[in-house]
Amino acid sequence: MDIWKIDDCIKDIRDLDYFYPTTVSTYLNLDLEMVFRRLMELTLDGRLVMKFEWRSNGDSRVIEVDRDINQFEIRGHKEISLDELYPIFKVSSEYKEFLNKKERLDGKL
Repeated sequence: MDIWKIDDCIKDIRDLDYFYPTTVSTYLNLDLEMVFRRLMELTLDGRLVMKFEWRSNGDSRVIEVDRDINQFEIRGHKEISLDELYPIFKVSSEYKEFLNKKERLDGKL
């Protein structure tokens, strides 16, 4: 199944600071919508953390969104357009630790 390919890819890129859904979609040659849906499922169960990258006028910052996005203010920018926000993901520290322990144990078998 294609979602298993996504899960395997996540294991392979777990040491990246952040990654884009398009990175996974392009690497695996899978539909972006399907990849995004799976990344959201992995976020909901705690394996991934989702944040947003805000890009405006050549500036770029990673922001956390835990409330209404329209209330954000970023260093003098009072309005944030949804066109300027890009979802980014990273493997949660707990899941990364789990994967690392599992690999060490698998290597001993």
